[in-house]
Order: sequence, then structure tokens, then C-alpha cells
Amino acid sequence: SSSAVMVITVGLVSTGYLTFRQSIGVILGSNIGSTITTEIITLDVGDSVIPMLFIGAALVCFGYYRPAYGTGMIVVGLASLFFAMKGFGQLAKPLSSYPIVDEWLQKTNLSPLSGIMIGVILTAIIHSSAATIGIAMGFLNEH
Repeated sequence: SSSAVMVITVGLVSTGYLTFRQSIGVILGSNIGSTITTEIITLDVGDSVIPMLFIGAALVCFGYYRPAYGTGMIVVGLASLFFAMKGFGQLAKPLSSYPIVDEWLQKTNLSPLSGIMIGVILTAIIHSSAATIGIAMGFLNEH
């Protein structure tokens, strides 16, 4: 979570383990990573997640050179991300069957402030803005 990275980075700066200049790169990197993650989950990879996972695992297990191992880790990470986000998107189906959730969604149409507050509450409960966006995208596919 980029929030956890920020808290840890601020703690490391306050104790003197990191300089302020170093902390800027860490904080910007975590926020840019969160933004890129959100962009990546919009891609529809469909059935290619499992082959990606196997290819990445083969590169990790049998990659004798550092670049092959690194590429394998990236592919496994992306496949895991796609797999998890697909699960978050499917979470919208059972949630949308509850009347209170439908009522909340209708309130977001009436007032942007209520939509922001519902987003804040969901993100605080889940502790991941990318997961909240994945669930919201699942609701868009439901309706």
C-alpha cells in the first residue's frame, strides 16, 4: 500500500535513516506505482492469466541468468495482480444483491459528495485504493 510506504518513509526520515531527498523518490514511486496499477487493471487479459503465471514461474525456477529471473518475477507479479483484480471485480456480483448496497449506489448518483464519502469508507475498510477501484469497476459491469 502506498499509504504504508509513506508512513514508513516519514518514520525513516524522522529517525535519520533516509534523507528528505531520498524520501521524495520513494513516495513518488509508490504513488506512481499505485496509479499504474489502476491503469493496468483496466486491461482485459481474460484467459491469458494462467499461462502468464506458468511462464513467469518457469522463468523464475529455470532462469539461470539474472534478467530471466527478473522478467519471470515481473510476469508472475502481473499475473497475480490480474488474478486478484478479477476476483475483486467478481466480488461486485454478490454485493450488488444486497438492497443497502444498491441504495448506496443510487445515492452516489444524487450527490458527488456522497460518492466520495462511500469511496473513502470502502478504501478505509479495504486499505487499498486499487482494490476499491477494481470492485467499483465490477459494479459498472453489473449495471
